[in-house]
Amino acid sequence: MFITALLSNHVNIIAYVKTRYIILINQTIRIIMGGDCFDHR
Repeated sequence: MFITALLSNHVNIIAYVKTRYIILINQTIRIIMGGDCFDHR
């Protein structure tokens, strides 16, 4: 039971890191392409 919980938690961490990377990449692309992130500040 402990190992399966650990594995599912590991998968959740990987999914969270992936979504964080995707958000970061999207923000970087927006800054490079349009720079509209700076306009909202």
